[in-house]
Amino acid sequence: MMGKHFWPQLVFMAAVIGINVFAQNPASDFEYTLNDTADGLTITKYKGTAATVVIPGEIEGFPVTAIWGAFHFNQDVKKVTIPEGVTTVGDRAFSYCYDLVEVNLPQTLVTIGDYAFWSCEKLETIVIPEGVLNFGAGVFFDSGLTHILLPPNMTSIPPAMFWGTQLTQIIIPEGVTFIASAAFADCTKLTTIKLPSTLQIIGSVDYYMELGAAKSTPGAFENCKALTAILVPDTIKQIEFYIEPGIYRNESREGYTYQRDADHFAGCSSLSLREQAKLRNLGYKGRF
Repeated sequence: MMGKHFWPQLVFMAAVIGINVFAQNPASDFEYTLNDTADGLTITKYKGTAATVVIPGEIEGFPVTAIWGAFHFNQDVKKVTIPEGVTTVGDRAFSYCYDLVEVNLPQTLVTIGDYAFWSCEKLETIVIPEGVLNFGAGVFFDSGLTHILLPPNMTSIPPAMFWGTQLTQIIIPEGVTFIASAAFADCTKLTTIKLPSTLQIIGSVDYYMELGAAKSTPGAFENCKALTAILVPDTIKQIEFYIEPGIYRNESREGYTYQRDADHFAGCSSLSLREQAKLRNLGYKGRF
């Protein structure tokens, strides 16, 4: 049975949507470019000094429609409000914003790019608008995320999306058919997962770490040491667990590729034998 604190957390998440009351920052605080269709602007850099940022919805008569890398490595920003009309928060939009604690996303948002909130260590909660359909790899990689309510229209959990976060419990929405490699790897505080009845595949062979680390891509839930409960709908009789590619290096630093077992739950040392048996019955043959 799901923990008594689980559902209240989701109610809390649904209630935290807020609108920042601060005035918009001036256009001079930003660098921006006209998009390819000349009907909107992309914010490419924040040049201001304020810790609280309200991005204007319009600059020089053009609507702001995208944010790309604008706050990458910004060490001062703490709160950001993105205006309605923005459809894309692109790659590394907020990566390495170590002091970022709050981001208000617009209801018009459709896409969140690769590593958008990578290493945002103080970002504990965020509300994803229901209209978001596209997520890149590693969106919240190594962030401080503890709670999230995923949008209902998701069909997959991308590679490394929550790798190394502080999530404690997660409900994966109905409609999701695929959970990719490293999606929840090293979520060492994750205790409970609720899988959707639509889930078909865990793991993939199409993601390689871009970090230059001399190790293989982790399994989907590898090293989730606190994981005790995996809630599986009765309608799921089998899941396809992909074998993962890996890379190792010898003393000369030359790289070699290999295939390893699909160890998507390796290191999940708190799983009871009953929970392990549940996964075995679904087709899991990897390590625990």
